[in-house]
Amino acid sequence: MASGHVNRIRRPNTWPHRPSLQREDSPCQLGAVHTWPYWGPMLTALHAHRADVVRLTPHTAAKVCALWLRTMATELSPGLPMPWRREAAELAVAIGREIQALNAEGNYYSNGQDKFAYEAVLWAAPELPDDVARLCLELAQRRDLNPEIRERVAQAHARRREERRQWLAAHPERERAPPPPPSWPMGDLRDPWPDGPRSSVDTDFQDACLNNGAFSALARARPDAALEVLLAVCIEEPQHETYSRPSMPETGLDHWHDADPPLYCRGPFLPFLRQTPEQGLSFVLRLVNFATSRFAEGQGLSLTIGNESRMWLGNSNVVRWHYDWPVPGRSVLHCVLMALERWLYEQIDRGEDIAPWVARILRESGSLAFAGLLLDVGKYQPSLFAGVLKPLIRNWILLDWDRQVSTLRQQDTGAMGYWASQPAQIIALGREWFAMPHRRNLLLYLNGSIVDTMIGDKVHWPFFEQLRAEWSALLDAQGEPEGLGLLIERLNPENYTFEMREGRRVPVGFEWPESIARQNAEDLRKLGQRQRLTHLPFQCRRCLDAGTPLPQEQILRLWEFLRDLDSNPPELAKRDGEALFHIEDILCAGIAVLVVLHADWLAEQPDRMAWCRQKLEAIVRNPPATFRFDAETAPGDRHWDGFAAEAGVALLAQDRDDSLARRLVAAGVMSFHYSTTARTLSRACQSREQLGADFDRMLALAVRWAGLRAPCSFATRPTLDKERESWEARKSALLQQFVDRQLPAELPDIKESMQPPPKKSRRFRRSNSRRWPEGARREARGAQANRASPCIPNISDWIRTSYLRLLHGSTCGRQGRTSDSNGWATSAASSTSSSARCRRSSIRNIRRSMGCRTISTAGLSELWPLPFLA
Repeated sequence: MASGHVNRIRRPNTWPHRPSLQREDSPCQLGAVHTWPYWGPMLTALHAHRADVVRLTPHTAAKVCALWLRTMATELSPGLPMPWRREAAELAVAIGREIQALNAEGNYYSNGQDKFAYEAVLWAAPELPDDVARLCLELAQRRDLNPEIRERVAQAHARRREERRQWLAAHPERERAPPPPPSWPMGDLRDPWPDGPRSSVDTDFQDACLNNGAFSALARARPDAALEVLLAVCIEEPQHETYSRPSMPETGLDHWHDADPPLYCRGPFLPFLRQTPEQGLSFVLRLVNFATSRFAEGQGLSLTIGNESRMWLGNSNVVRWHYDWPVPGRSVLHCVLMALERWLYEQIDRGEDIAPWVARILRESGSLAFAGLLLDVGKYQPSLFAGVLKPLIRNWILLDWDRQVSTLRQQDTGAMGYWASQPAQIIALGREWFAMPHRRNLLLYLNGSIVDTMIGDKVHWPFFEQLRAEWSALLDAQGEPEGLGLLIERLNPENYTFEMREGRRVPVGFEWPESIARQNAEDLRKLGQRQRLTHLPFQCRRCLDAGTPLPQEQILRLWEFLRDLDSNPPELAKRDGEALFHIEDILCAGIAVLVVLHADWLAEQPDRMAWCRQKLEAIVRNPPATFRFDAETAPGDRHWDGFAAEAGVALLAQDRDDSLARRLVAAGVMSFHYSTTARTLSRACQSREQLGADFDRMLALAVRWAGLRAPCSFATRPTLDKERESWEARKSALLQQFVDRQLPAELPDIKESMQPPPKKSRRFRRSNSRRWPEGARREARGAQANRASPCIPNISDWIRTSYLRLLHGSTCGRQGRTSDSNGWATSAASSTSSSARCRRSSIRNIRRSMGCRTISTAGLSELWPLPFLA
């Protein structure tokens, strides 16, 4: 009842300022008068009976106090305080103390309603600054509990223990069992961080501080206390020591779920900087320095600020924290840095001097996150590089990182976070913020901030000369690192050409020294060749799939390129010591285009076809090794065996006695990749009239290879060296049977084609059982189940299930469950469609297991006769 009476004052017709509401959106009565003096009696009554109010309806009363304190000015006129603000503030603080006590006592749950009480407390700061600051510091776990509340909590806990003791005495059979041991052992509890809380901060208090404008009232009234409170709610509570290293670097910050996607307007950080710049900047510096010290673990760069050289922690990713390098689960860090950047831009737009603030950041910063932020601020106002930001130019690694980052940003990589569920206004602000063009500025290039501001001014030439001398001392005898040598030349005014514009010397052109220009030309040539090598298999695949012949001039160019590639093999691009592709892939790709699409051109000069056949023979006899991390299910369309098989199908269609063509086709059918097997058979299906019985022989080869593939793959493991030669011999024998036309064209019985896997040695099984006991138990259960049920020997459960579902597809659909005619018709239709889908899925599974897409359902019935399954 009390809550209902208090709620009446919160109806729109009694709000201090009449909102713009439609009739259907509001319970206002027609003719209602909206005036703030009506609030006086209610606030006076609530204040007079605040002991009952905080006990009976604290959250509703807190909303009333927060609405009054938020919307009404602090003074009615100069020197005359606004009536009833004091009463509302005292009531809000009393409610906050009651909520604090209830949470400390325990056995209390507010379902998130405590946030409104904490907001009211923060809005009361202008009237009761000391009381509110003291209470907020206690809620942020930076001060001990109030003695009165501490005594109340002790009495409540003692009373609860006594009640529990009496109840257990009356019910001895209900003695509580001892708690189970923790599932994951934890180490000792760490000490609190210097600016962090002593223990966990209430989530509702954190939301009240970070999610609305209430914190601004405390920042205006007591900025020092606000600084301490804001740090405490952003830093995590003391954690237990762990016995393992975390998979992600830690920042020591607490999670704030409303910080994603990050933007400068989230949280109280930007208003804090605007209202009290000294404390606001102190907050940003201390929070980011702390997070970086936890994240970087001692890694960083040495920067000289004035006469002091100091380590700034971080790496190339930390430099991007303010814009485009997210830290998972810690978006509050990005919001803080964005707020600082936005605050500096606002001052620049107003024409104010930000040099004192930048100088303070340089003096007190210990994080490379500020270096990246200040470089972008310098791009926004380039004149800063000639003044306060000049120390950042002295570190060449920092400038090289910025060059790389700016190059990436020119590709428009997008904003941090997930924006799909955000309001349209927030999306517009985010789009405007992340699309600011100055962040893509290359500092040491033409029209870059440093080049445009300082290179043309002779006043700065002595500084650049000194900088080049310091950097040149870092180069070794070979001129490495190469990036440093290039930066040195970028800072040499002799490499620029200038023009006089409006009384100032402006750089308009840049040329490298002759030695670097020659090296750059050679590097560009190698890069172009590498790109051609990389793109050729893709281009050849498109030509083969489309069946479009090349123009006459491109045929000759391709032929010359292949001959030059064979005689002068280039150095291929590598990653982790392994080539990204094989030279055989490129040769076979070009030869396949010539053989399949331009056989008449090859026939004009017999030596052309002879060269192609010679290369194909050499490659198929001595194929390149499979890549280390390649997989059978990976696309094989741009590998050598796929191109060689297509050329082999074309040659076999012309001459069925061609042994090389038969070997190429067999290599494609028995390829490592499933997709290559499918493509070879698909290409052969287009020429099945010319192939005749050899097409059926290719299908039979595919079926037999499906049964041999799994044990051959299994035998390549290091623990089965003795078995490898045996299975490789069986694979070679199967290929040779197809080449010699000794392989039967009829589809084989599945029992004959499926080969048992290589037997595991006793030592191998014993070793695996020790390493993976659960796997050994599962294997034993599977063996027991196979002995208990008659089934096809030596065939995987997946293929057996697919075949059974194919033969008995009616069992895959749903059966009718009602006697109603309409309901039965619906269920029957669903069963029919489901059974059809099930049969189609089973056929696809069986075909995929064989690496073949051309076997019909009738062929499968011949392949796996039903009596064999009995």
